[in-house]
Amino acid sequence: MKTIKENPMRLFLIPPFVFILFFMVIPLMEVLIRSVFDESGFTLAYFQRFFATSLYMNVLKNTFTLSLIVSVLSLVLGYPIAYSITKASRKGKIVINTVVQILYWTSLLVKTYIWIIMLQQHGVINTILMGLGLIDQPIQLLHTYFGVVCGMTYIFLPYMIFSLTPIMQQIDTNLLTASENLGASRFYTFRKIFLPLSVPGIVSGFSIVFLNALGYYIVPALLGGQSNTMMSQLIQQAINVELNWNFAAAISVVLIIVTILIMLITQRLGRVKGESK
Repeated sequence: MKTIKENPMRLFLIPPFVFILFFMVIPLMEVLIRSVFDESGFTLAYFQRFFATSLYMNVLKNTFTLSLIVSVLSLVLGYPIAYSITKASRKGKIVINTVVQILYWTSLLVKTYIWIIMLQQHGVINTILMGLGLIDQPIQLLHTYFGVVCGMTYIFLPYMIFSLTPIMQQIDTNLLTASENLGASRFYTFRKIFLPLSVPGIVSGFSIVFLNALGYYIVPALLGGQSNTMMSQLIQQAINVELNWNFAAAISVVLIIVTILIMLITQRLGRVKGESK
């Protein structure tokens, strides 16, 4: 109480602390407890079931691989867009930012159903391919790995752009001008100066997309099939189909641990990059 009297502003920390405690810490502790305790007491049977079943390990591998692919594609597509924002005129920046903002704020379900329409048998993609004479009959695109990658990349692309743009805008243009004045080509200047200075944005955007993709559910559920099940769908099946909350909690703990490890790795990469400067 003495510290509160000395600094009354600390009272404002109480509401967020209570919120975090009741809506984040306690639920996470409940999940952890359920994963190792059931009616018979302490047990590791649910973790043993997960790691001893090749099907579940394949789901974990598929989740990691799919998240990695989506992150790489988001970076490949998002980097040029973010770069164009930093180089565009004032009106150009407004136009590009408006398009990205619309993509970001559009309802998740609307964006997912857009891809359902595009990927279906007589959808936009099959119609274009048939019109170009590349295929004779519609190919299966919906409920495939390709469909999930397209849908998730489309949804996470703005996250990558928002992470890259502020970092790029902070790069001192005098460095680029000096490099070109000394005889370096634009590509050399980009590769040796601009790209290395934008690495913090790359690491930030990549980690944000990757960590969000790990626990994603809606797009894989609507656009994917049985062969590309993700961890989030496995948790849903354990709860709604098996009615096994303990197993669902164990899967959740595995996903949380993987997420924490990825966070630590990306933070380490960021620190190493900062020290190298």
